[in-house]
Amino acid sequence: MRFFKRATGYKPEELEELPKLAEEYDLKGNVNYDTLIFSIHTYYALLLKLIVAEIAYLYGAGKFYKSYIVVTSTMPVNKMYYYDG
Repeated sequence: MRFFKRATGYKPEELEELPKLAEEYDLKGNVNYDTLIFSIHTYYALLLKLIVAEIAYLYGAGKFYKSYIVVTSTMPVNKMYYYDG
């Protein structure tokens, strides 16, 4: 977490909205705001990378990458966990 805090430069005490954000995620009790921000950032970074991969697939007409959406939507459920490309 220390490296993430240094890389982003955020300080929990300066973010007044963090308690409200924790409430919106239905987190109760003692909330670790460093972990909360890291988790949200990681989730959206992954989501953005998947969107960019789909755009690269569509732009290259399938020359560069396989579409994750096409692969997972046509794959039987019992093989999803063992997909190797």
